[in-house]
Amino acid sequence: MALDTERGRIAHLLRRAGFSTSAAELDAAVARGRDAVLDELLHPEAVPDPAEARYPTSSIDYARPQTLRFWWLARMITTARPLQEKMTLFWHGHLTSGLSRVNQLRFTMISQNEFLRANALGSFHDLVLGISKDPAMIQWLDNNTNRKARPNENYARELFELFTLGRDRGYTEEDIREAARAFTGWFQRDGVFRFNAAEHDTGQKTIFGKSGTWDGGDVATMAVEHPSTGPYITAKLWEFFAYPAPERAVVDQLAAVYTSSGYDMRAVMRAIFTHPAFYSEKAYHAVVKSPTEIVVGLFRSLEAALEPVEGQQLQQLVAGLFAVMVGAGQVLFEPPNVAGWPGGKDWVSTTALITRYNFAERAARNALPGITIDVARLLQQRGLTDATAIVDHFADLMVDGDLTATQRGTLLDYLTTGDHGQRAAFRLDEQTINKKVRGLIHLLAMTPQYQLA
Repeated sequence: MALDTERGRIAHLLRRAGFSTSAAELDAAVARGRDAVLDELLHPEAVPDPAEARYPTSSIDYARPQTLRFWWLARMITTARPLQEKMTLFWHGHLTSGLSRVNQLRFTMISQNEFLRANALGSFHDLVLGISKDPAMIQWLDNNTNRKARPNENYARELFELFTLGRDRGYTEEDIREAARAFTGWFQRDGVFRFNAAEHDTGQKTIFGKSGTWDGGDVATMAVEHPSTGPYITAKLWEFFAYPAPERAVVDQLAAVYTSSGYDMRAVMRAIFTHPAFYSEKAYHAVVKSPTEIVVGLFRSLEAALEPVEGQQLQQLVAGLFAVMVGAGQVLFEPPNVAGWPGGKDWVSTTALITRYNFAERAARNALPGITIDVARLLQQRGLTDATAIVDHFADLMVDGDLTATQRGTLLDYLTTGDHGQRAAFRLDEQTINKKVRGLIHLLAMTPQYQLA
């Protein structure tokens, strides 16, 4: 098992805390040591991020939502802060909102994305309070219609059921009705949060057995502090970053960190990434990669260069990536419902797998304008000229060397056999690189192992 070595454990950490890693990044991380790598991941504010300047929000065409999705994918591919982006992706699937209901307020989805990024490793209380005031969320869950005379329960219900406590975990229908009253008057107008005192119910409310003239901020605090929330949110984080169905003991330990740290997500994530079970055999290749991880991870591990493109080329690139995300089942900024993407085995339908394979083929042969994988440079960096060494290198890079003897032999045969089945001495020339080595990358991306993080 690859996690038997420190290099394997660091590669596992970088895969789960980000979106795969290049060979050069892994070498540098091993030299720094796991503790130093983890500290850097958990403190993104200390790491200069060229993606921030290269892909500012001003580059987004608000009239074309596909450019919004490309903007985020480009950020993830080029970021020097992988955990911050991975956490932003997690929160996007947990504290969900989608363009389908926000539509004319598309710019608020950018603001929400930036808010999630800025608070990704901060206080869960700040996250919950901020998302409760978020204009996109208010639009998404109808709090604009939540008025004193006619409370709308949508946001209060999802706050308890999906965002904090978890379904049927310590709240009643009466708690939801009372919480809805507390959120009356929390509106958005033109993409800005507004509090309308005239529409806010100032009467006494009883929530979780506590009575008072509660408002939305009070409800957010009560939800974050509720004893059901720590186990629920830490279990979801563990399943996203480690493996499904965590043991009760693991959840209890993480929930204790959640409470003792004052609901600090940085402390919770440190506890996850240092837990012995995170590096156990059960955690190895235990999480099915999301479509976003497939796309971003392939480009990051192969050191793809994103070149500035405009006009028709940009349209082709954006359309190509959008088609991949649609076919694979994860369109950013458009979750299927308020519960987000189910993930796991739902990612690997027949259609989704074919989309993944076709994407890998196009990416490997540089068929997406503006994104270039320089295979010759990757080989030169490592001094690779031998067929066996090339197979082993890309197998280590893409699947941790986790191939069966049959798979490895098949890949080696592919690399050393001509188009008509003839055997000849392996020669690493331009044609071999652009046909055979790129084909090898495609074949590795089609293995079952590559679909797992």
